[in-house]
Amino acid sequence: MNCPVHGKDHTGARAKLHARIRRDLAKFDYPSKEEVIKLILKQMETFAREWAPQAW
Repeated sequence: MNCPVHGKDHTGARAKLHARIRRDLAKFDYPSKEEVIKLILKQMETFAREWAPQAW
């Protein structure tokens, strides 16, 4: 999924990822609870800091 981030404002990218995670969870019949989505986003941010530190 392509989520371009301009500057340091990540809100647009987070919103797109949030929607994508919700769709993927529904696709695999997994309950899309908000706490699960927040955990996935937190994990993604952790990896993003390691893989692309210049973006943070």
